[in-house]
Amino acid sequence: MNNIEDFYKYNLSNVTYDFINCYVVEEHDCVGLNLKGNLNDTNCEYKHYQMSFGGIKTPLPVEELNEFQEGTIKCISVQGDEKKGFEIKIVLETAGRIFDLDFISRSCYIHFQRYRGVDYTNVFGTEKYIEENNQFLYLEDEKYFEDETVIEITEEFSLVQKNYLHMDGMRLFCMSRNFLQKAGKTIHSYICIDGHHRPHKELIYHQNGHRYYPYHVDLYGISYIDVDSLEVFDYVPKGYDHDYDCVCGESFIVTGIHYDAKTNLVAYEGCYWADTMDVMVGDLSNPLNFNPVLKSIHEILDPEYEEFDDVDFVEWNENSLSVKIDGGEVRQVDKELFMLK
Repeated sequence: MNNIEDFYKYNLSNVTYDFINCYVVEEHDCVGLNLKGNLNDTNCEYKHYQMSFGGIKTPLPVEELNEFQEGTIKCISVQGDEKKGFEIKIVLETAGRIFDLDFISRSCYIHFQRYRGVDYTNVFGTEKYIEENNQFLYLEDEKYFEDETVIEITEEFSLVQKNYLHMDGMRLFCMSRNFLQKAGKTIHSYICIDGHHRPHKELIYHQNGHRYYPYHVDLYGISYIDVDSLEVFDYVPKGYDHDYDCVCGESFIVTGIHYDAKTNLVAYEGCYWADTMDVMVGDLSNPLNFNPVLKSIHEILDPEYEEFDDVDFVEWNENSLSVKIDGGEVRQVDKELFMLK
């Protein structure tokens, strides 16, 4: 979405950048430009920015721009509209050089951030999270009942999932009420306000002798219950920087869980929304208070995302993790890369 007004919300003169990516889109015979950096205003709630310009027909010094990954935006001007195009003027200073860029782009966008990367703070149970969840509780009414599914986990454990659906014009609201049962009796109940997850079908037999069932209360995060003590840990990360109207931003979406009892490592299959599949590895020494920081296999094997797209879990080995690349080649990743120092 083009947001020309946002380029003038804060002072973008003499702000630094620490990432630049100028690229050629050959099939459309145009160029794109991305910049990320830091704002100067210490009184501003935002500390960082990222801007992008697409559909540029004016020739740009692509290779030269990409050679210098740090510099200063001396000044920037953004004018125009979607019909006629956006007239962009940017002066960059880097390593004693000046790039005076003047071009027309079909799109322009800037986003301001309070922090970079993933914030692993658990927002589950916070006042804001409870408030947002409560908005879905009306769905638990017979008139919105969609269907019921029983998932057999073991001979002893099963999960009964009741799904609810409400179509309001073009908007879809869904929720499930889940009943974890032991020998036919409910031992834990929870709601999931996301309709994309399929319930997990296996228990985790932990090195500590306990048995855990993983489940989802949200699109993001992961929860565990000790099926014998009934202790529970629900986790939903704050995620990437997001609008204050939303309790959490995007983070890794877990679709598969693979625990290694020898090391207490866990490999999560999944993805970021509408992105390539990946395997993220973390520590699961204590499922009821785990370390949420994860390491991406894709970023270990192909940090520039140029060699392949999807990474899928294959198996844990004695000293390595096997993953499949784009559904074909199997590669090994040394377990030592994930061990706590």
